[in-house]
Amino acid sequence: MWFRLLAMLICVSSIVVGQDLPGPGKPANAYSNGSFTEPNGELSTYLFGSSMNITWETKYDTVDLSLIIGWDFSNRIPLALNIAQTWHLWDVVTSSQNSSQIYTFIIINATGSDYDKRHGGFLSATFWIQLTYSASASSTTSSASAIVFSASSQPMENASDGQLAGLTEGAKVGVGVGVGVGGIGLISLAAGMFLYRRSRDRKTQATGNIETLPQGTGPGSLYFNNNYKTPVEMQDTGRMEIQAR
Repeated sequence: MWFRLLAMLICVSSIVVGQDLPGPGKPANAYSNGSFTEPNGELSTYLFGSSMNITWETKYDTVDLSLIIGWDFSNRIPLALNIAQTWHLWDVVTSSQNSSQIYTFIIINATGSDYDKRHGGFLSATFWIQLTYSASASSTTSSASAIVFSASSQPMENASDGQLAGLTEGAKVGVGVGVGVGGIGLISLAAGMFLYRRSRDRKTQATGNIETLPQGTGPGSLYFNNNYKTPVEMQDTGRMEIQAR
């Protein structure tokens, strides 16, 4: 009799490990000591590198949260230990390269016995991890790279309507604004050079038109005349007489 009771207790305590678990996209089994509210089975697949806010409700005061890959309960990956909060932000990552691998979370009582930690606790809904980007995302990235390469390797004035057809409206507006600003800058530069040269030529011409005055014709100077003779005093008159040459 006692052997049957012991076997029943072991069976009840091992409810997590020995139960039939639902696959991705289905709600998790019900547990008396707690349950996950996320993941809850509404989503079957999560993108690699995204963030998942794992949330739960439990009777435990503190818990240990771990990740289980492929139903391997003996190799649990700890995510948070001895925490009292009921959430954990997890970056969706895995070392497995198998896109069909099944994942689930397990929470156990952080203050429970070793046996409880091995056989007790409750599980989340199962899910897959998408390891690669979708084909549409890859196609969009390749198209964008091709557009950037084309724009950088060819002059804008040689671009045809067919090459610009792949651009979005925003990109076309940006190209138009860039061409307009560049044209205005070139025109302003040409006008500035023309005005500078014109001003310089005027200064050169004005300098060349300055006449050199003969010696002695400046302000305050006497005009030098070869016919000019020094005045002489007239005898007994006190007057000066200018003699003609």
